[in-house]
Amino acid sequence: MDFSIFGVGKYSFLPYKVAIAGMYKEPKFSLCVPVDKKPVVFDDTCYFLSFETFQEALFTNTILNSEIAINFLKSISFLDSKRPYIKENLSRIDLYNLSRKISFKQIQNIWKSKGFENKEKISNKEYKQFTAKMYQKQTL
Repeated sequence: MDFSIFGVGKYSFLPYKVAIAGMYKEPKFSLCVPVDKKPVVFDDTCYFLSFETFQEALFTNTILNSEIAINFLKSISFLDSKRPYIKENLSRIDLYNLSRKISFKQIQNIWKSKGFENKEKISNKEYKQFTAKMYQKQTL
């Protein structure tokens, strides 16, 4: 007997992901890294973005967990529903505009509040490169 899985593509096997569980009442985006050098995969209750680099995933995760992004997501979601965070609402988040509104200093403050240590010495230069890449994706 043959089986198939829907919703699997190249993005499923990229190493770094930012995921959110659609059924939780509080939105929390999680940065997922490979386990035993294998990419993490999710079931159909989660939504995720995939990345080739840790930095892109880290910046995206930080921006999505910012107060402005969380407040926006809560304002457009039906928090009493079984699955408050749906693809249509998540798709309304504009990473490029958020990256322009959130400074690198704010990114560092979010990292500090979450106990993240910047061991790779990621700088404002990399954040500007990330913002430029978000702009390129937006204009495609």
